[in-house]
Amino acid sequence: MSFEQALAEEPGRVSNGDWRFAPLTGKGLYADQLNRYLEGGLDRSRLQVVLLEDLVAEPESALATIQNFLGVEAILTEMPLVNRAKISVLPFPIRRLLFWNRRRSVLARKALAASFRVDYPEPMKPETRAKLVEMFIGPNEELARLIDRDLFGWNR
Repeated sequence: MSFEQALAEEPGRVSNGDWRFAPLTGKGLYADQLNRYLEGGLDRSRLQVVLLEDLVAEPESALATIQNFLGVEAILTEMPLVNRAKISVLPFPIRRLLFWNRRRSVLARKALAASFRVDYPEPMKPETRAKLVEMFIGPNEELARLIDRDLFGWNR
């Protein structure tokens, strides 16, 4: 199913209780999610928001910020980013068996390597991006206000 098709079918799926696909647009309304906590009485000082952009740009710094917020000792000085788009087509028990035998068997090594495929989605259509940007301008401005960050780049 394409992203555009999933977006078009989202209202029907959600209203029918079909949760095979998480609500695509609703989960992106971050300010609404934060406001539920704040309106429920959570003190703002007990809420830490980390943006994916920060995590990708400076993973160690972002992780240190999280650990400091939690009041735990910094235990990880390096955080490698792994591309999860590489997905194995084998069931976990078979993949595990091949993994444990990869050093002893050339066949296991080759089978394990061949079981992975790169699964990149189709690029989003420009008109879909424009529609989503328009939909999220207000919510992104609210989020920027809540977390006191400039999120102008989110509206492109």
